[in-house]
Amino acid sequence: MAESAIVDFIEEYQAGVLIAVGTLTGGLLVLVAAGQIVDTLESMAALGVFVAGAVVTFLSLSYLLYGR
Repeated sequence: MAESAIVDFIEEYQAGVLIAVGTLTGGLLVLVAAGQIVDTLESMAALGVFVAGAVVTFLSLSYLLYGR
């Protein structure tokens, strides 16, 4: 009984880490791609692009993992 609780905890932890790391990676990838398209991004625009990419990545990963 306790072993199944530990396994469930590890599975949830791994899913959470995947979402956290994936969100940061997705935001950075969108930022790099936008930097390739536009030569100069101002700091506020770059922050907005990063946040938008991170939000879209978070929603996508959450939907794929949890179906919500």
